[in-house]
Amino acid sequence: MECVVGLNVSQLREWNKWSSASKAFLNGQPEIFELRPIVRTHGRLIADLNGWLHNELAKDNADGLVEVNRLVEERNAILTGGDVEQARRLTAAWTAQRENPAALSTEDLLQRLTTSDAPPSD
Repeated sequence: MECVVGLNVSQLREWNKWSSASKAFLNGQPEIFELRPIVRTHGRLIADLNGWLHNELAKDNADGLVEVNRLVEERNAILTGGDVEQARRLTAAWTAQRENPAALSTEDLLQRLTTSDAPPSD
């Protein structure tokens, strides 16, 4: 089963505060147009923007991130009862997840942490 949301261009045109670009967009649409492609395109653009911003911030703050990771490793050692190797795996797993564009579930991350002696790699 599929559900489709359509927008009625005539009804949208009743609003009198559209920008000229928005009016041009509406004029190029059929009377009823599907919302899904617009939402998907917007989502991809926002994800790309967020990825770019994340990468730029990471590059600009690389030295600080090294120090933060060291502090996080110390914290993780305390949380794991002083197990330095477990703390390193935990830190490496979260760092890899932060740097990986593919989503990883919490369950998968926990499994990697408890079943591997090496940091996860993709």
